[in-house]
Amino acid sequence: MSSKPSASLAQSPNVANWVTFTADGGARIHTGKVEIGQKIHTALALIAADELQLPLENIEVLSTTTADSPNEGYTAGSNSMQASGLALRQACATARTVAMQVASKRWGVPLDACAVDEGVVIARGTNFSAPYADLLAGRENDLRVDPDAVVETARVQRFVGTEVDALGATEIVTGRAKFVHDMQLPGMVFARVIRPPHYGARLDSLGTLPERFADTHVVRDGSFVAVAAEDEYQLTLAAQALSARC
Repeated sequence: MSSKPSASLAQSPNVANWVTFTADGGARIHTGKVEIGQKIHTALALIAADELQLPLENIEVLSTTTADSPNEGYTAGSNSMQASGLALRQACATARTVAMQVASKRWGVPLDACAVDEGVVIARGTNFSAPYADLLAGRENDLRVDPDAVVETARVQRFVGTEVDALGATEIVTGRAKFVHDMQLPGMVFARVIRPPHYGARLDSLGTLPERFADTHVVRDGSFVAVAAEDEYQLTLAAQALSARC
């Protein structure tokens, strides 16, 4: 089955950009699309589970980071499935196909005798079996995604189109989920940015704060101005006072 390559593959063409495998039989999914409540990570997990024939609980979708995730630009416009979803599907299909090819050669059995059962490649009629991590060891980083790799059909799909609990939903409704607002680090202070009156404004001069705001720190970088302090209410007053002196 030939399909058009995902545009996301242009900058991240290797299988390892999208999926890596763990020694315990799991798969880690990488994506440039961030989870902002639309449950894209759950949808991607379903795609990967079907293509790799892995149990859904063996799929881990990693949070997007600039260091380790494929660069897919922005997360908006309902593009995630046709970009990240397609790229991931093609990457997983490539990984599954190559893993069976390696198994066929290693075990000396016909390729059509190889299959994937619960994330383990097996050779029918034999005792041979191996997980993805074993068969693809040393190949992932150089293995290119093949947009023509045969993807699984709806006949064998177990997860796409079914009702599942969204990833992280239990943590959210029970209050165990941690958001950036929940971070508490030693020495943290409150901060406010001093907004300009309009987009094209440039800062000519910056006045000084009244003495009562001596504990407020002022940060300036060109036309960017911000204030920081331990007391949020005093900080709000200081921001108003400094804004009037810009």
